[in-house]
Amino acid sequence: MSGVLLGQVEIYEVHQAKNAVSADKVFVDSLRYLNDQLQSRVAEEKTSLKAVTAKGFRFERKLKTYEAPETQEAKPPGMRNTTRQAIAIYRIYRIADNKLIFMISGETYFNYKGGEIREPLVEDVDFDGWPDLVIPNLKGSQIANRYFGYDAKKEVFSELFISLLMDLKIDKKKQKATGFRFSGHTASPVPSYKIHYTLQGPGLPIVHERKEELPQPERKPQAPNLVLFSKIENNFLIEFKL
Repeated sequence: MSGVLLGQVEIYEVHQAKNAVSADKVFVDSLRYLNDQLQSRVAEEKTSLKAVTAKGFRFERKLKTYEAPETQEAKPPGMRNTTRQAIAIYRIYRIADNKLIFMISGETYFNYKGGEIREPLVEDVDFDGWPDLVIPNLKGSQIANRYFGYDAKKEVFSELFISLLMDLKIDKKKQKATGFRFSGHTASPVPSYKIHYTLQGPGLPIVHERKEELPQPERKPQAPNLVLFSKIENNFLIEFKL
């Protein structure tokens, strides 16, 4: 038996008689195949890493691919014939000491067939002089993106308030942003009201908000709840009403 080291997988070949049926050969061939897949995947992930630098930070975006297990659960359209998926991983390093200060998973690609390798989106969205990370939202909702800004006092990145707003509009010339969010607690599936926000200036502080009441669907009358009244004396139930 002789050992062969390929990448991170050590393969042992078993020498047998010429006419012997070798189950070990099948095993070795399988390991070679897995090793080739491993090396291919490592090379792919290296090429999928893109980075940009801005004001002392390095923003990285790596597209990590993986094979999702086959299940009987419902899948998104177009995903029935493949299990390969990809997810964008974002990391932010402080260049001065090469310290990782922020990491988050971003958009997920189902039925992944390649592509989507690009640099992370970095811009000063809230006009505070620091670069912000922008993560696209692929869910198709009115909330287009997620925004992560730098807090210079705490020296951390955190999600900005504008990530919560629907129909977000940003005016770079006026350093102004507008949008709304639903709120309120109700038994109806329709929110009770929505709040319109106006944010303006460095850091985009809220300068105005307006509450809008939303019409509610007419509620159908419900049967009264059954209430049990009982009176117990000497461990016997003597009164029972509905």
